[in-house]
Amino acid sequence: MRKLLLLICVCCIFVSMGMMANDGAYFASGNVLFPLQETTISVRNEVLSISICDDGYATIDVQYTFFNDGPAKTIDMAFESPLPYNTGDKFSFVGKHPYVRNFTATLNGKPLKCRSAVVVGSNTDIKNFKTFNAKKWRPSEDFNYGENFITNGKEKVEVTAYGYLFKATFKEGVNTIHHTYRYHTAQGMSANFELPYILQPCTRWANHQVDDFTLRISTPSTAKHFFVPDDVLQQTPFTVVSGTGKIRAGAIPATDYEPLTHYQEISLRNGMVECHVKNFKPTTDLHINSADLLRSLLSCVEKPLTDMQAYYNRGWILSPMVFADDDALLKRIFRNLPYADRGYVFSDKQLRQYFESEWWYMPDPSWKLSTDGFTKTDWRFINELSKEGMNDY
Repeated sequence: MRKLLLLICVCCIFVSMGMMANDGAYFASGNVLFPLQETTISVRNEVLSISICDDGYATIDVQYTFFNDGPAKTIDMAFESPLPYNTGDKFSFVGKHPYVRNFTATLNGKPLKCRSAVVVGSNTDIKNFKTFNAKKWRPSEDFNYGENFITNGKEKVEVTAYGYLFKATFKEGVNTIHHTYRYHTAQGMSANFELPYILQPCTRWANHQVDDFTLRISTPSTAKHFFVPDDVLQQTPFTVVSGTGKIRAGAIPATDYEPLTHYQEISLRNGMVECHVKNFKPTTDLHINSADLLRSLLSCVEKPLTDMQAYYNRGWILSPMVFADDDALLKRIFRNLPYADRGYVFSDKQLRQYFESEWWYMPDPSWKLSTDGFTKTDWRFINELSKEGMNDY
């Protein structure tokens, strides 16, 4: 049987690499399957489900339906995730990624056993994908901070990723692959979370597309405010399929450095949005970013936002608001974000007027004042900003 090498490629692409280099941390990324050489296998269907969770992780569930227009073949497959950046993690000599968890993969209902490995070479040139035995090497002094080299004293090589390798046999005809995992979202001073997910390699299958592609983004037991650029999904709109949510279209004006960018802005509470594309041929990759980044980008080309206009995701750091001692109302607004996220209808006139003026706010008269399900970050908002004993709601 003919052997091919397939790679689940993961790519980290940020809106501003300068921002991430100085003030943010990259942990891991999402991925898709693609072949390293010509193949008779085509992708008929892909359902990509991304759950944005409150613990800083995203849960990924991908269902593929492939068609093998040829005899059965054994395939070497790999899951590759770039190394963490600016996190302070030590080099893993066995290639175990510290921020990719609970990885599983099945082919036609049967689990696939995988092993970890260090990947060297270019992670943009898939022909250079290869694993590496690093046991007798040592990392550079600036490892994890942009200098991902290891050396044996005589030469050095660049480590691009940690990989998880496994073998599988595709039968003739229809085959299904299901894989799941969790990975830590990226963070920066302008964004509470960023989820990069590479999609373009799906065009390297025999049909050069995904015949039927579905993207589902959910926020289980939490509320999130985020945006997705339109170009990746070929201007196909999202729809709310469960829970409470709203969607609006917008555009970031062109600058001297960036073209006009259309996007879909989404506010979602314990729900799911879905986008369905036929004959999907992506020409760019997916980026799901918290809406605080959107506000930051818009403020660069429009009238600058004031603190009172700025929206802070409830997972955001406290420092911009803790020092707002000269504005008691601002502190009350930040303190009550966890309640507003859950749709609480405020009896306090100032709070009610403010949150009703915010597009992302979705009032829910049936939600009664409660702290059930509040996260550690929610309690930080409440406790740190209530030291003055303010009476809210």
